[in-house]
Parts: sequence; structure tokens; C-alpha cells
Amino acid sequence: MSKVKDITKYSQNLKVLFVEDEENARRASIGLLTNFFDSIDVAVDGEDGLQKYQNFYEEHDNYYDLVITDINMPKMSGRDMIQNIRTINKNQPIIVISAYHKSNDLIDLIQLGITDFILKPMRSAQLIQVLYDICKTIFLEKAQAIKDAEIIILKERMELALKANNDGVWDWDITHNNIYLSSRIKEILGAEDNENFTSVPFKWLHSIFYEDYKRTKQKLQEHIDGKSDYYEDSYRLKHSDGSYRWVLSRGKIYINQHDNTKRMIGTLTDITEKKNITLKMAHQSQIIEQIHDSVISTDLDGIIKSFNHGSEILLGYTSEEIIGQHITILYLSEDYDKLDENIKTLMREDACHTDIRLIKKNKEVIEANLSLSLLLDESNKSMGIISYSEDITQRKKAEEILYQEHQEFYYKAYHDELTGLPNRTLFNDKLEQGINRAKRNQNILALLFIDIDNFKQINDSLGHDIGDKVLQSFATLLKGSLRYGDTISRLGGDEFTVILEDISNIDTVLELVKKIMTIINSSFTIEEHNLNITSSIGVSIYPNDSKNAEELLNYADTAMYQAKTDGRNTFNFYQSIHNQGVSSA
Repeated sequence: MSKVKDITKYSQNLKVLFVEDEENARRASIGLLTNFFDSIDVAVDGEDGLQKYQNFYEEHDNYYDLVITDINMPKMSGRDMIQNIRTINKNQPIIVISAYHKSNDLIDLIQLGITDFILKPMRSAQLIQVLYDICKTIFLEKAQAIKDAEIIILKERMELALKANNDGVWDWDITHNNIYLSSRIKEILGAEDNENFTSVPFKWLHSIFYEDYKRTKQKLQEHIDGKSDYYEDSYRLKHSDGSYRWVLSRGKIYINQHDNTKRMIGTLTDITEKKNITLKMAHQSQIIEQIHDSVISTDLDGIIKSFNHGSEILLGYTSEEIIGQHITILYLSEDYDKLDENIKTLMREDACHTDIRLIKKNKEVIEANLSLSLLLDESNKSMGIISYSEDITQRKKAEEILYQEHQEFYYKAYHDELTGLPNRTLFNDKLEQGINRAKRNQNILALLFIDIDNFKQINDSLGHDIGDKVLQSFATLLKGSLRYGDTISRLGGDEFTVILEDISNIDTVLELVKKIMTIINSSFTIEEHNLNITSSIGVSIYPNDSKNAEELLNYADTAMYQAKTDGRNTFNFYQSIHNQGVSSA
């Protein structure tokens, strides 16, 4: 049976939405797709595609089996349409038709949640291969025969797409501490027959050359800890024959919003040959001239001696204009100190890899990835410096957008939407950290549980809109009553907590609680409603009442309810309930 017949066996009854803004590409693509699908709805841009997707769901109470879409379109881009579709159906199979071919662009598309992709212009052979895997997967999933086919095919397609760039793919599940390495990576290291190599992260780390290990591990940990926007490093990995291969590794942390698992996805490129070429630059100038990226050599005083064709394209100068100039002509004055540090690193470690800013002849500033190496004479004595630069301006912009999205997700996950205060999740972390600091510094910590008196009556009589504004105003007052370094949180409803740290005695807590109560028991005028607000406060003390965060919260809550029982508009220390200690009475 032919491949086309194999596809139609799975695809005939599938409902497909095809989105493409270019008329010629749309007509040609539909001509190909009708060979496989009986039902194809066509949209002319992302906005039209999203509308048709919503209409189809409303009319059929079901989703399209498959969405095939372009990325760069007017009105609404394919990215935005995909993000909107994901809010409707997080499991929607989506194929992207894209002209993107760089590894970082492909990773960006993968993080959008696509199922597969086809590089433009769409070829029938490529389409057949992708559709066969996708349609078979959809067919089998409908039959519930397999559940992991989509992931498997995605990784296979990603590996095929990156193969042209000589890139391998790694996918580290940090949450469960296992790693997937593509066949290309195993090929680079001669480990095709080593099955265990794909599942043990530390085996991978211990294959790094000992001189590179500490630096590489530190860069990786810095990105995991959120200290860098992305991970990128070059180092040497041990081949199965005992030799070492230079590789360039790039990756970025990705948090799956569906199950909150943390993963790091990246690529690995064998740069051994490029490294050797750089080290032998003086003897291979003809090869260097053909490299599309910028390669510049200087003497040890920084005077430019060679300027390849890639540098002319990237920076706008001709070699005649630039040779003889000092290398600082390509740098911003405020980056001179960083350039000096890079040179010092090169002299100390024989190599330097970093990101820099370069100035083109037209004064445009671009972002570039810079590799520095020493130019050696026949006696292996340093005679100059070689800089290899790759334009990463667009990648930086894409990474900044992704970073901002992650920051917004983090804020929403750990802050109360109404008041902007830390929520219960962040409060729990802050309380644990505060307890550890108090233990380390041998101080006490006070936890205040605050509840607005008769707040339900405000909601019931004036409505929830007024109640929300009361909560916002109360939160502002409460925040303004605290010292620098104190933590305020909203647990929910009209319940707030305050963590008071760096306190040496109970008398100080008493003074602070009295001050807070004086400030927050105030009158509000909200939409012509004059409201007198009072509150009840319960206080628990670390370590007097407990050394456990959960118990401290429960005890503060108990003390607050005792304050309610005592007539509201007061405060009560938990220890007073059992030990006749301090209270507001």
C-alpha cells in the first residue's frame, strides 16, 4: 500500500482547519491537502481562523481534529491564534507551516505547544511524512490505543528539522530528574548503542572535560536559579573512543502550565570543527572568508588585522575601511570595561564566550554572541586575538518576550488578584524563610492573623463591588502600617496575615500590634458610603508558641477568633489563652 493510501486510511474522516494568508500558498496547499482530507475549512488569517474554530465548536460541540496554520499573518499572528485556541482546547493538535529554521526559533515554536511543524515551502514528501504520523496518532488516540504517540512523533520531527543544522535535542525533566537525548547527540558522542545514556542526567554531566566541568555546571545552575535569561555554553564532551568533542549547548527553562512540571529544553551542536578552524585561523584565511558570521582578528594591542566577508555584511564596513582601526570602534564606550574583562578571561583561560553589543557603521546597535580565542604562531606563542560573532538580536528579543511571559505567570501564581498582595502560596514560603532567619539570628518572629469585623454585612448590604474596594483600601492601610521588611499577605476573603521579623522581645511585638491596629481601624468613604472599619487580630510567636509554620498559623487564627469572642476591635496573643500572657485587655 502506498504512503498516500496509508495516510487516507487515517485521515479521511478528520475535520481540518487550514489557516494561510497568502493566496498563492493557500491555493497550492489546499491542492495538496485535498488528497488526504474530505473536510477542510479554510481561514485567511489568524483572526478568521480563531473565529472559525469557535464557530465550529459552538455548532458541533466538538473540536477540529487538526489545525494547520502559518505563523506570520496580518490582524492576528499564528502565535496569538494558537495561544487563544489553547485556552479553548489545551490538547488541540496543531501543525505549523513556517519558514523558521534556526534551532532557537524551533524551540520557541515548541514552547507554544505545537504538535508538529513543516518548513516552507511545503513539499509533498515532507507533508506526507508529517501527516502520516499526525493522522495515525489522532486515529489511534481516538481509539484510545496509545497516549504518548504525539510526544514521540514531535521529538522525531524536531530531530529531523534540526538535522540540517547539525543540532541535537535534549529535554531535561527537572521535576522528575530524567533526561531525553536525541539520536543526533548520541551520534556526536558515539553512544548510539548506550541506552542508559539517555536517562541519567549526572552521567551526562560527568562526561564533560574536567577543565570545563565547574564552569559549565555553574552556568547551568545559574539559569535554573533564575540568574540568567537563558543557558548557553560551549565545552568538551567525551566521545566513546576516549577523545573529546567541542559542543555548543543552548537551552531555556520551561514550566508546563498544565501540570506545573519544570523542564529545560535545548539544542547541542558539534562545534569541534569550528573550534579547530578558529585556533588555526592564521593558516586558513580562505576558509574563514567564507564563514557567514563575523570573524575578526587583531594583534595583541587591539588593532584590526583581518575582517572577513561575514563581518562586512553584519557590521556594514568594508575591510579596507576597518583594517588598521582599533577594535573599540565596534563597541559602545560604556562596554569598554566589559571588553577588557573579556580579554583578561581569554588570556587566563585561552577562550572566552559571552554576549556583547556591537555598533554597525550606520550606528545601529546589535546583540551578538562572541567567542574569543588566541591566534598562535608556529611556536604556539600568542600573536593576536580572533573574535567570532553571531547576530542574536532577534533571538534576544524573542527571549525577552518569553521572559516577560514567565514573569507575568509567576506574579499571577503568587499574588492576590484583587489587592496585589502575596497570596497563601507565597505567604507559606515567606513564613518558612522567616522562621529559618529567626532561628539563625536567635530572634523571635510574630505572626498576625487579621480579620475585618462585620465584613459580611458590608458585602450583604452594599454589594461585592463595595466590599472589594474596602478590601483594597484596607490592604493599602495595612501595608502602610508596616516596617520595611515585614510581610503582608491576603489569604482570602477578609483574612490577612502579617509576618513581623527581626524582633528581640515581646514588648516590641505589643507596640507594633498596637500601632497597626490604630492605623487600620479607620473610616473609609467609598462611593459616598461612610464606613467605620475595625478589625480583630490574633498573634502567635516563634519560638514561644511553636517552631512549626502550620501550627503558628493555626494558633494566630485561634487567637484572632478569641479576639472576636472578646467583642471584636481588639487583639489577642495566643499565649494569653493558655499562659495568661499579653492581650489587649
